[in-house]
Amino acid sequence: MAVIGGLAGLGPRAGLLALLLALPLTGCRQSTGTDATGADTRIRGSIVMAIGINNDVSIDAALVEELNRRVRVLIRGYSTLHPRVHVEVQPFQEERLAREMVRRSRDGLAPDLLLVNTSSALSLARLGVLRPIRMPPEVVDQLDPGSLERVQLADGRLIGLPLLIEPQVACFDRRRVPVPPATLEALLARDGGRMQVGLPIDAINLAWTLGPLGTLDTVRRLEGGQPATPADLARLRTWLEWLGNAHLQQGIHFLGDQEDLLKGLASGRLDWISCRSAHIGRLRHRLGRHLGVALLPSGPGGPASPINRERLLAFGINSSASQRQAAESLSRFSINPLVQRTITLRALDSLPVNRRLSPPVGSSQVLDTLVASREQGQATEGTLPLRHVDAAATARFRSLITRYLYGEIDAREAAAKLALTLRREGRQ
Repeated sequence: MAVIGGLAGLGPRAGLLALLLALPLTGCRQSTGTDATGADTRIRGSIVMAIGINNDVSIDAALVEELNRRVRVLIRGYSTLHPRVHVEVQPFQEERLAREMVRRSRDGLAPDLLLVNTSSALSLARLGVLRPIRMPPEVVDQLDPGSLERVQLADGRLIGLPLLIEPQVACFDRRRVPVPPATLEALLARDGGRMQVGLPIDAINLAWTLGPLGTLDTVRRLEGGQPATPADLARLRTWLEWLGNAHLQQGIHFLGDQEDLLKGLASGRLDWISCRSAHIGRLRHRLGRHLGVALLPSGPGGPASPINRERLLAFGINSSASQRQAAESLSRFSINPLVQRTITLRALDSLPVNRRLSPPVGSSQVLDTLVASREQGQATEGTLPLRHVDAAATARFRSLITRYLYGEIDAREAAAKLALTLRREGRQ
């Protein structure tokens, strides 16, 4: 049975969120202590799963409901096989998670499991508050190679076990965007000026424009620690000048974070935004059949360069032997092909990390789009996938782009500063 609670750091709405989280997950079948149904009663105990919320999304009732829907599929299936394991879920903003994990680990109260982005898991691992694990070869061999590479240490241990892949796509309102723009030129044209476009000012969500503008290889070189050549700076200026030109277009809005984009599309203020697949369920709840999902636009430099992100299950350092057993058992259960297929088909907003399970291409336009976006994103591997995601680095990048867009610095100065920023972040 799953027990939801402990909404740390959520403020005065904690009671409402606790209620919303708890209601759908009650009623799980309790074990009678027998094995008559085939349930495994040898694994038992209570574990805490902390769920990291992306820094660019605020925690509200709608988000909690969406999280609940995602987690319910996994926990209910696991509880059927292991009815004596109780799971308590606690959501945290990921930028606050490091501080919480350090404090709780010091006090011996760290969660047993964490469902977080790979970037957050790497940061927590560097702080020494995650327990690297070894998984049997039959488990590791099932993982998507790109995802495995990002979570595997040099000695073969994993900082966590990937659960699902979240590609980046375009989300739009079909009532006002009958044909989504396939190119940057069409995006700027905005269907003759009738379309309101939202773009983010942060590296992880804006990186999709690097490929279409021919800047991808430059960013990859700089993040690899190479000094900027005149050609590199020229390409960065080209990219910045496109952003500046877009910013001057009436009807194209650069907003501070992904949350602003989501609210803009859901409320009708925006017609087209870049989004991540994890946001599809929330937007679908507001827009219903009017929600459209498409690939991000291409450009003269090539196709879009979206960044695939994983959600993975990582492990705390304070667990007892029985809690470790239960946590690792739940994580192995999560990549079972049947579980992965169920999560994929029920949510239609993520892709399986189990490489032996191919999404049912042709069964859903949304899934087909996610598959195509994931393939595009594989060309971006190693470029900005894990950079600029902590609060300080995100703020530095946003400040630089904002200063340029509002004319405080010109494209030449902005390109030079951006090159230095990319090299510095790449060395960290």
